[in-house]
Amino acid sequence: MTHEEMEMLALIKSGDFRGLEQLIDLYGGDILRTIHYILNHPAEHSFIGDVQNKVFYRLWKELKQYDSEKSSLKTWITVITRNQALDEKRRIIRQLNIIPTASPDNDEKFEESYFEQENFLSLIVSLTAEDQLIFLKRYYYQDNVIEIAEDLHLSPEIVYNRLSRGRKKLQQQLQNKKGREHYE
Repeated sequence: MTHEEMEMLALIKSGDFRGLEQLIDLYGGDILRTIHYILNHPAEHSFIGDVQNKVFYRLWKELKQYDSEKSSLKTWITVITRNQALDEKRRIIRQLNIIPTASPDNDEKFEESYFEQENFLSLIVSLTAEDQLIFLKRYYYQDNVIEIAEDLHLSPEIVYNRLSRGRKKLQQQLQNKKGREHYE
């Protein structure tokens, strides 16, 4: 940990707002880039400032619990930022009250009935954060696999694999739920 980071942590832990100013100076650009990366569609741009403020407030409150033994400070801050931005993305989708529908390619069929049967967001919550983002981009924003791969710096093959595995997992969830409802 650098001297600047240690000084910043000490100030924040003592409740001195100069620590927050140092945090913004040190990591503000990284935080903003992470938020832009996740809230990257035009409908979400007006929420970026709110998310940034929520991240800074959360860091102000939670940095007192940061443990340098578990991760680097930058990683810890990035994870909090990413989670806050993903939470906001899900909230925006709920607020718009739109159930995403698929426009499947020939090799990629995900039945619209799954979206009719279940709320999309409650379905994808069981996926990893990155897979949730891939599903949102594909089935909510209707991005094609090439665009998703470029946005997330992945190969198209990885995106196809994650979509395929994710669909199988979600289909299994729906089957399990239907089975439980049948016996209840």
